[in-house]
Amino acid sequence: ATLTVATVGDTVFEGDEAYSVSLTAGTVDGAVVAATGTVETSSTDNDAPTFTLTGDASVVEGGSATYNITLTGGDIASGETVVLTLDTVDGTAINPADFADLDNVSYDAVTNELTLTGPFTAGNIVATLTVATVGDTVFEGDEAYSVSLTAGTVDGAVVAATGTVETSSTDN
Repeated sequence: ATLTVATVGDTVFEGDEAYSVSLTAGTVDGAVVAATGTVETSSTDNDAPTFTLTGDASVVEGGSATYNITLTGGDIASGETVVLTLDTVDGTAINPADFADLDNVSYDAVTNELTLTGPFTAGNIVATLTVATVGDTVFEGDEAYSVSLTAGTVDGAVVAATGTVETSSTDN
C-alpha cells in the first residue's frame, strides 16, 4: 500500500521542518498482525528571505543620506525576530568627525546589529536608515564612507543579507 502525505505550501519563512510516519499495528481479516516501521521526512522551506541594502550614493555635507533594507523571498511572520549586521566604514570620511552612526532604527553600534520584529511582506522595505554628515566651514574636498549589510538571521536561522553602498559627501 502507498501512503501519501501532502505538505502545505506558503510564503512564510519558517525554516526546514520534519515529520515522521509510523506503522505500529495492523489487521488481516480481523486478526492482529505485527506491523512496524517509521519513516522520517524533512520538508525544505523554499521561502528563504533575502535582505538587500540600497541607498544614496551622494549627499551634500551637512545633509543626511538615506538607506533602505528590502526583503525578497519569503515573508517574515508576526513576532519573528530579524537581526541584521550593519556597519558604517570609514573611507576618506571619518566617523564621528565627518558622519554619524546609523540613525532612525534600533541599531546597536557596539554589536553592529539592527533588530526588527515581523511581520514583513516580501517585496517591501523593512527598514529605512539615515546617516547624518557633519557640515563644517573647512574646505577639504569630497569625502566618502560606506554602509554595509553583511549578515542576517530570522529567529536564529541564518538568512541572506547583502549590500554595500559607498556614499560621497560633497564638500559645500
